[in-house]
Amino acid sequence: MSRCYTQLALADRRRLHQLVAAKVPVNEMARQLGRHRSTIYREIKRNTFRDRELSDYDGYYSTVANDIAQDRRRRLKKLHLPRRAQEPLYRSHQESEPALAPDHGQDHQSVFSFAVIRASKLHL
Repeated sequence: MSRCYTQLALADRRRLHQLVAAKVPVNEMARQLGRHRSTIYREIKRNTFRDRELSDYDGYYSTVANDIAQDRRRRLKKLHLPRRAQEPLYRSHQESEPALAPDHGQDHQSVFSFAVIRASKLHL
């Protein structure tokens, strides 16, 4: 098995659904799908449908499992935040100190000069 990581496709989940319904051992499922057995265990655990009121419908269904996995990927993608929020090195003249605002007669050249001097003092 390669170390390249890929998501399970709907076709893989359909095949897994057939194997789960046939009660094939997990090692055999992993071999047939070309995945590690822990991937199969994880897929079945995370994406098995469970209904509290109608437990007769509980089980692994390929299309439901695919929807659950897509929702999880979409939801977790929102949680990925930048490691460190960085303040911009240079601010626009509107965001800089009040003495540099255009209504005080400062032009863009003086704003840029101020930003360069400030950055050199910060050793950037």
